[in-house]
Amino acid sequence: MSPPSIPAVFREQVLKLQARPMAYGKLDGHWRPLTWAQMGVRVAHAAAGLVALGLEVGERVAIWARNSPEWVLADLATASAGGVDAPIADSSTPEYVRFVLGDAGARVLVIDGAEQLKVVARMTDRPAGLSHVDHGGRGGAAAGDRGADRAQPARARGPGRGARRRRGRRAGGRAAPRRSADAHLHLGHHRRVEGRDGVARQHDRQLHRRGARALPIKADDHLLSFLPLSQSFERMAGYYMASLFGGATLHYVQSMGRLIHDMGLVRPTLMTGVPRVYEKIYHRFLATLEAAPPLRRRLLEEALTVGREVARLKQHGERPGRILGAKYRLAFDQVFAPLAARMGGRVRFFVSGGAPLAPEVAEFFLAAGLLILEGYGLSEASPVVSVNRPGAYRFGTVGRPLDNVRVRIGDDGEILVHGPNVMQGYFGRPDETAEVLQDGWLATGDVGSSTATASCVSPIARRTCSRPRRAGTSRRRCWSGG
Repeated sequence: MSPPSIPAVFREQVLKLQARPMAYGKLDGHWRPLTWAQMGVRVAHAAAGLVALGLEVGERVAIWARNSPEWVLADLATASAGGVDAPIADSSTPEYVRFVLGDAGARVLVIDGAEQLKVVARMTDRPAGLSHVDHGGRGGAAAGDRGADRAQPARARGPGRGARRRRGRRAGGRAAPRRSADAHLHLGHHRRVEGRDGVARQHDRQLHRRGARALPIKADDHLLSFLPLSQSFERMAGYYMASLFGGATLHYVQSMGRLIHDMGLVRPTLMTGVPRVYEKIYHRFLATLEAAPPLRRRLLEEALTVGREVARLKQHGERPGRILGAKYRLAFDQVFAPLAARMGGRVRFFVSGGAPLAPEVAEFFLAAGLLILEGYGLSEASPVVSVNRPGAYRFGTVGRPLDNVRVRIGDDGEILVHGPNVMQGYFGRPDETAEVLQDGWLATGDVGSSTATASCVSPIARRTCSRPRRAGTSRRRCWSGG
């Protein structure tokens, strides 16, 4: 029996969380929420609109839009209509957009801005299969006929407003077409050194639910999201796991330049990020230290030293002694507390992925009472393989595998992964798929080592796997595996 799909999980949450905000986006400078019930009704309507456009089960819908509640709406509507989505980063060039549309064989393209509409209208060599351009991300399910001289929006008719309201009240969003017999499919494209491959992923309900269990996410959590939803890391950790399975409320930041400002306003309890974001905050602290007068500099240096000592003890479940504890309390009050306050004052933990996180950066944040949990994964593994847990973490490692994911280390040190998170294959490239998938095991191209401890894996020297990879593929660098 096929596992229940992502749309089925969404409908369950709609019934359970009805009036709770699901996602916030900024409109005219103000945070505007969409409740679970409102999202349920809109997803049902948008999915019906896609079906009315003639979208068949398994056909692709490309989403070229910035992060917003409407992005989530388009994703869930595509899944509910039985489609397969192919996200495109908002910052992509017209040439890359054209490539993804052709490589995925997209039938529908969802956009959210007038500038993107102009780009599409100027595409004289749009892929032949692209039949509709949906410019309704901000206002409903609208579609533009490719045959028109310009990509003019035209309303895709779905259920009437009264019918949508009645069905939404009666079924909490169950009105969406239930056409996805398999687990939700997603086609992710990512750039290579020479060439770009589509990765077909199957989103299994149990995978995401167990992934959510790895981290204690609750319905009263608030997650600040700034990484592109077109990236599999943010999509899995910051959207599916956190919201669809954990019930957390999402807040979409419009600009990285306002990240700290928005953290102070939203006061998030969770956030996903990449190392460069945390490093930037850490280096800003170091710059402040260097520019400080001698007495202030000495205070900051002492606070940093004490904070790191305490952070290293915490990793091993130990408490500081009386003298060190007293020094730390003073350092926290004078140095670290203002940093935690600027980030909202109620962060439970951050999640870091995408690249190695330097232990000294993680120690600095923990000194400020801000725990960063580092994980490991890759696009071909949907993309989470392992992650540290709040009660069991070691900086410089990537934690234990998810409960339903198996990991082993090959004879040459390569990390091999098996589980429902492993991709179905490279879209339309069976020969390349066979190079990395054997008997359900994914050869990651990363080198790692594991320990016998129950809490984490150990770091290794940074080097690349010696196993030959297909032409044009960059070998991944691994800092640890598990």
